[in-house]
Amino acid sequence: MVAGTFTYTVRAEAGNVGCGLACSVLRDAAEWPPGESAATAPWRCTVGQNPTSWAISCTRGGAIVRAYGPVREQNPWVTAAVRLTMRVLAPTSTLGLVLRDVRPRLHCDLTIKESLTADYARADGATLTIAEGKPYACGNLGNPPVLAVWRIHGHPASLTELCAPTGCARLWGEYALDWNERGDEIVLMTHGLRQRELLAIARSMTGVRA
Repeated sequence: MVAGTFTYTVRAEAGNVGCGLACSVLRDAAEWPPGESAATAPWRCTVGQNPTSWAISCTRGGAIVRAYGPVREQNPWVTAAVRLTMRVLAPTSTLGLVLRDVRPRLHCDLTIKESLTADYARADGATLTIAEGKPYACGNLGNPPVLAVWRIHGHPASLTELCAPTGCARLWGEYALDWNERGDEIVLMTHGLRQRELLAIARSMTGVRA
């Protein structure tokens, strides 16, 4: 469970409590003061005083759920995802590209509720920018030439050129790959990547657990 920039280990100590419910109760209890949100209203929550023991304990009837920690979250994708309600996807295969930053945004324009942008770079000069948004990613690709339509997670994804004249993408790897998944738009924009590299990265995109 992530709360802010910290991660807790969640355990159901007693009773039949699912992981999702336990995380929801303890996440709300991590806000101050504990036990006053709608999710925790039926629960009695206490903040731990001993750093070697649990950090938060919530009880309801015979059920007990506890959060242990916290430890500072090291994954910037997780830290970004916890600030948004939309589903966030991150690549598990980056082919040597190193993450530079991840920037969640609550508003881009009046039609976009939430969005996120992440930048990657590689020593050979290749770059990757990932833009995600609900219902659309921020920015406008315009009307570039469509090179192919791939399938990503079962959804049609348009591969387009990002610069003119025609042929620029094939010379410099200036591509954009755009698809929609569960009400969100995901756009991968590249420089210096081959099509097969872009396809491998796109297919590795996986939901971030926050």
